[in-house]
Amino acid sequence: MSIPDSRRQEITSALKRCSEETVAAALRFQETRDPADVPTIVYGVLERELPEGSSGKLAGTPGSSRLIEGIGMDSLGLMEAVMSVEEVLGITIDNSELRKIATLDDLNGFIREKLESAGRNGSDGTDAAPTAASQ
Repeated sequence: MSIPDSRRQEITSALKRCSEETVAAALRFQETRDPADVPTIVYGVLERELPEGSSGKLAGTPGSSRLIEGIGMDSLGLMEAVMSVEEVLGITIDNSELRKIATLDDLNGFIREKLESAGRNGSDGTDAAPTAASQ
């Protein structure tokens, strides 16, 4: 399935300052809906939001690492990351759900469940979703 130019621009804009690998995974996901691309997208967005002075790479980081205490994400960066992931993947994460996510594994599992739920409900995930900030 080909991605409309407007959707391609939305994804590219949402992933501004992310690696080319992250953007490529997001565009591929939009076409194939392959969940194998999701961690690349999520980690790429998180890496973009890591504070100055951090290593900037999450590859090889244990999934049990805590988002705030472990990888050094701050609450504003986490919120920015969530909004980008929502926009790119076409899911909604409300604040009460976000409070339950503490580790990288929690985040990946939660997003996988959200995508599976959207698939079961007949949504293809391409609709614009409200962001966590608007909840």
